[in-house]
Formats: sequence, C-alpha cells, structure tokens
Amino acid sequence: MHSIHLPGRIYLKKELHNMRRKTASFIVCMLVCMVSIKSVANDRLMDTTGTPPFATNNYSDSFYNNVLSAAMGIAQPYLLQQGNISLPGVTVVDTSLVYDGVKYPTSNLYYTPRTIANDGFYIAANQLPYYGAGKLSVIWPKECPNIFYDSTKTMFQSHTDCIGFGVRVLAAVGGTSVKNNAYLSFANGILKANICHFAAIGRAPNSYEMATSFATLGSNQISGWTYISGNLLLSSVNKYNHAQDSTLGVYNGGRKGGFGLSMAGDMLSFGDGPLSSSNGHTMFMANNPGLLNSTSLKTFFPTLSSSKINTFLSKNKVYQVNVYDDCDHLHYNDSRATSKITGIGYGTILIVTDTLDDAPIGYFFTPSTSLTYTPLDTSKTYCICVARYTASGPLPLKITSFAAVENNNIIEGNWQTVNELNTNSFAIQRSNDGVNFTNIGIVKATGIGANNYRFTDNNPINGINYYRLQSVDKDGEISYSKVVSILFQVKNNKISVYPTLSKNGVVNIKMSDVVTGKGAIRVFDLNGRILQTSAINITNGTSILPYKINNSAKGTYILQIETTIDKQAFKVVIE
Repeated sequence: MHSIHLPGRIYLKKELHNMRRKTASFIVCMLVCMVSIKSVANDRLMDTTGTPPFATNNYSDSFYNNVLSAAMGIAQPYLLQQGNISLPGVTVVDTSLVYDGVKYPTSNLYYTPRTIANDGFYIAANQLPYYGAGKLSVIWPKECPNIFYDSTKTMFQSHTDCIGFGVRVLAAVGGTSVKNNAYLSFANGILKANICHFAAIGRAPNSYEMATSFATLGSNQISGWTYISGNLLLSSVNKYNHAQDSTLGVYNGGRKGGFGLSMAGDMLSFGDGPLSSSNGHTMFMANNPGLLNSTSLKTFFPTLSSSKINTFLSKNKVYQVNVYDDCDHLHYNDSRATSKITGIGYGTILIVTDTLDDAPIGYFFTPSTSLTYTPLDTSKTYCICVARYTASGPLPLKITSFAAVENNNIIEGNWQTVNELNTNSFAIQRSNDGVNFTNIGIVKATGIGANNYRFTDNNPINGINYYRLQSVDKDGEISYSKVVSILFQVKNNKISVYPTLSKNGVVNIKMSDVVTGKGAIRVFDLNGRILQTSAINITNGTSILPYKINNSAKGTYILQIETTIDKQAFKVVIE
C-alpha cells in the first residue's frame, strides 16, 4: 500500500461522471442491427488540461491504446462542430467551437496527397513541434498528414482526405516504436513483404494500397494485425500491382468470409482499380456491424416495395456499418449533413455480403433509391477488406478502480492497478470545473504487477471537485484515468436551500448577510453535466429567492450557488 497526504478535504457523494459522456445507441433493425446516431465521446483526447479540454497541443501528439479511441480523438473537434457529440460548456457557431467566450475555428479542406503534393496535405517533419506534435516525427520522418491544432490561431485544421485521416489515426495508436505503433508495424510489414505497391515511410499510401495490403499477405503475417474479412479480384490485383512495380512478388491474400465478426475500431478499406475515378476509400468502424432485415433495410430504401427488398435479401446479406472517415460527400445518417463543412465526420454505409460464407461482395456508399450496389469488378472496386490492429506489446497499464471517501473532513482516495510494467509515477490532479486540472500531489509507482495506492486530500474546493490520475511511464508517456466528481459542502449558515426534496423542481434559496454583487446558480446532473445556468444579483441582507429547476424529471441534482466570496453546492432530489 502506498500513500500520500495532500492539502485538501472532501465530502464524497458518488463518482459522478466522465466529462466526455457516452450518448446512447438505439435499435433500428428487428434482428441484430445497432445504430449509433450519437456517438461515444469518452476521454478520447488524452490530455484535458487545456481551456477548453480539446484546445491543447497534446491534441496533436497523444497516443491511444486502440484504433477506435484514436479515430474518435482525432475526429473530435469536427464531431463537436457537426453536433454528433457534445461537451459541457462547448457551443457551435457556424464552423467554430465556442468555449468561455473564445472561438475555435474548425478548418476542414479536402485535399489528396497525389493531386496537391506538399501544398496543404502534409506538414513537414521539422514543423511538427510548432503544432505540438514532435513525437510524430518518429513515425513520419519526412512529413505528416495535416490534422492538427494550431495554437497561434486557436484553430483545428484538417487538410487531408480519407487516407490522410486513416494513416494519421494509425500513427496515433501505441507509441513511437515499430513494435507498438499501428502504422509503423503495418507499413514496415508491407514493405518487407514486397508483394504490393506501398508508399515509403513518411508518405501516405493510397486507399487501394491499404485495402489490398490488408488481406493478410498470405503467410507473411504482420505482428499485431489480423485480416478479419474481405474479398478481392486476385488476378486483377496482381496484374495491377505489377503494372505499378514489376519487382513485386505474387500477392497471396484472398477471400475471407465472416464479415459479421467485424468490430468497432476495425479498419474498412475499398481498393479501386485504374478504371475508377478514385483509388478507393479508408474508414474506421464506429460500431459492430448490424445485420439488416427487410423492415430495417426499408428505412434506407423507403420507396421500394417490400417484395423487392425481400427478394434481394433472399440472395444477399446487408450490414449497416457506422464509420468515422474523411469524405468529400455525405453517407447515410451523416453528421456532416447540416454542417457547413465536409471532411472528418460520422456516417453510415451498407455492406453487401453473400450467403455462402458472409464475404463482402459490394457496398452502398451513399443514399440511393434502388438496390443497385457497387460490386467487386474490374471496372471499379478490386478489393474490400477489414483489418484489425491489436497491440502486440505488453498490455497497457490499467487502473481498475478509482474512488474517494470522506473521513472526518478529509478525503481518503484509493486506486488499484494491473499490468504495471514501466510506470514511473502517478500525479493526483484536481479541478473545480472538470476542465482545468492542476497537480496536488505525486505518488511514486511500484512499476510492476498489480498494486494498491491511496492519497489524502485535506483542503478540497467548496462545491463540486473533480479528480483524475495522470500516470507517467519511465519513457515519458502519459495517460489519464477516468474523472470522478465529488460534492463537498462547507457548512455555512449564510446560504441554505429548501426543500431539498421537491415534487415540482421548485426550491427556495435563502441568503443572509451575503455581500452585494453578481452571482450565479448552476444545476448539474449526477453525470456532471451542466443542465442550467442562471445569473443573479445579490443585495446585502436576508433574501429568499424561489428557483425552478427546469428539468423537473425525477432524480437527484446538484445546485451550485456562487457569490462574490463563496461557492456552495446542495443536493436536491425531485420526486
């Protein structure tokens, strides 16, 4: 057991929330299909010390434990701008995010590496530190796809296409070594196998190269990567590969069924041949694919008769696949539909598989009025592949629990870990708004195995306190725990709230001998979300202010009252 005593005291009510909350998925089909119109925004950006949490250089050089988290983290400013996700205190004005009165523009230009060359699509490696992304120069020794936060302009900019987003996501998974970085391990494996054309390290490949590479390369397995499902025109692929580079070996990838076994975070790529107007498309699955029945498929083709849909489903399977990608036009249920910009976002495509072994045979990419899908053929698409990256190195440090309790006006916190291997220390961080965190103590890590730790805080903030742990590895890598929110109330007879058990959401706020000035009332739910904010004018003397919690749904709420000299919080239950 390790302990540290910190300045602070606290009153625990409950672990309240993770600041980036999950929004629910809902069922669209009668079989297995699960559709997520609102997506998870759950600690995707690894550093939340900025104001607001996404406005930090660490947005650009954070490493993630898995592909899904990286895809959502890098897409997050654009998903916020498009209304696909939300964060407390962040609003959208046109193409900008607004927090605390400051605008953060989101610039999203759809460039491609082949047509634009170095103009906009790439940032030179020697410029990466300027964008707070120096670590990525290891993965991109020449230049990096331009998806970064420019602190000089407080602007998020994405000047790439789908493949730029794709390789940028993979580069952010794991770390800086070939062994544990998703992109380095993949690119090095493909180049070493020499069976399909692939861009050199530091340059983005195209989607055709990604798609054809994914099909496992026969016996040439790549550490960390698994070919989940796919289909391709093998003779055409080999012919096209050797037309680009006659020194390439014979491609040994092939058809693989079981598309329904794909999972959220898998990379889905289409590889288009030389007769197509593009080289394909690369995206990441936001959810497990959902198998559609006739009723749910009709929601995508409302003008078609049920008999035509049933006939189609008697010969094929159709999966709904929700994806994160960078695209110059819209998909089904696309987050970019009401946005003034296209680019990184969230949308839905439909994958058609056969009934033999559930291998993909085509797709519906955008809304259509007919059941005419884009098939695998020599006129356009040579390959459809799903690949999965699983870190081959040691399991990452996992904090299995993080909690705190009040004991005689101090806070006794504790957490448990597993998989410690290279951990150096833990910083206990505290915030009064869930956004801006400061260190209030350091605990030295054991650095191996599973361990229990604790801390004591003797001087907490009066009101809602937010706590998290920052773990630091011996090589400098940083990660964060979930955020716990705790209500601490200093006994003060100058402000009181009654009744604390209300039937209609109306309470009375009594203030006695409170200094004249402006104040504020904020209402939080038990997930830490701000539901309501009101400005008040306070005059010296005793006053009683009736106050209505607009969301009168039954439940428990936190009423925070801030004056010029004090901030207090009260629990109110609406029954």
